[in-house]
Amino acid sequence: YELMDEMIGGILGQYKSEKDVVFVIVSDHGFQGQPIWKQRKLFRLNFIFEKLGWLRYKRNNEIDWKKTAIYDFSHDRPSLHIRRVYVNLTGRDPDGIVEPGLEYKYFLDRVKEKLENLKTTDGSKIISKIQKVEINNISSQIQSPDLLVEFNQSILFDPNVKCEINKKFYSIKEFMIPWPRTGTHDNEGIVIF
Repeated sequence: YELMDEMIGGILGQYKSEKDVVFVIVSDHGFQGQPIWKQRKLFRLNFIFEKLGWLRYKRNNEIDWKKTAIYDFSHDRPSLHIRRVYVNLTGRDPDGIVEPGLEYKYFLDRVKEKLENLKTTDGSKIISKIQKVEINNISSQIQSPDLLVEFNQSILFDPNVKCEINKKFYSIKEFMIPWPRTGTHDNEGIVIF
């Protein structure tokens, strides 16, 4: 940020005698530091979906789309702290297995409830926020996720902490990957005049 401050200061300095020049700086998202970067982890949401029975893999570790109801599309993009989750929807996805309408709405409600109730053995919630993305017209929503899921990033995870999924306990380290970043996006953007 210091380099950016210096660059902006240099640009503003070149025009400080100009009365009719207006500068506007806009960002669609903010940024936040993570001083404990070595301890940060990123959740493997597809691991959770697999353990809940909603996602299946073939023997070659590729997703078996004909047996998968929901998946985290952003699983291979660790810079995204808000996960983009898609229902494998009939009529939208090539091998969709969840029917649009009531089945889709019921399934999303089940997913939301299960994820909201995931806790560590010490009682900490794993998910901090889940947002449904409303679909009114399937053909115009091909790129939109069905859910946005944000993990509780404020928790420092001890590798001995466990989480119960479908009456079985899993070590937190089983569904987390290292995320060696010193900062990340923040939901709040900026506008500076």
